[in-house]
This record gives sequence, C-alpha cells and structure tokens, in this order.
Amino acid sequence: MNRAVLGVPDITCTACVETIESLFKDDEFIKIRVNLVPEKEAIVFWGPEKTTLASIRERIEDSGFGTSVLSIFCKHVEWFHYKIFR
Repeated sequence: MNRAVLGVPDITCTACVETIESLFKDDEFIKIRVNLVPEKEAIVFWGPEKTTLASIRERIEDSGFGTSVLSIFCKHVEWFHYKIFR
C-alpha cells in the first residue's frame, strides 16, 4: 500500500474534515485521515493497483479543497521517498 501526506490549506473546520473523509468512506482501496490541527493535511493510503494519487487529489479538489503533495512513499519502490520542505 502506498502512503502520501497531502497539504490541504483550505480546510478550516471539522465539517471540512468530514467532507473530505466522506469522499472515501466507501472505497476499500483508499484510506484517508484528515488533520486540521496542527497541520492542515491529509494522510492517504491507497492500493496502487486500483487507483492513483492523482485521482485521489482530483476527487478532493473537485470538492473544493486545494491540495499539494508534502511527502510520498510508494511500496512498490520502497527506496523512493520524496519530501517537500515548507
């Protein structure tokens, strides 16, 4: 399973968190946890054979929240870890 941390700067309240988390609640191949405090970020786990990070970001952005990739870890390329420092 792959993992990424997405910056979601547009979230401002728990309703925003619930909105984003509800986008994926019925998807067995995507697990997401949105943190409002201290960082406005979403931690995402997904099965690479079933979806892509781009499609996950698109679903969040289509609901009105911008995203940026803060870090990513791909299971199928275990040595790859990419971090963008703020």
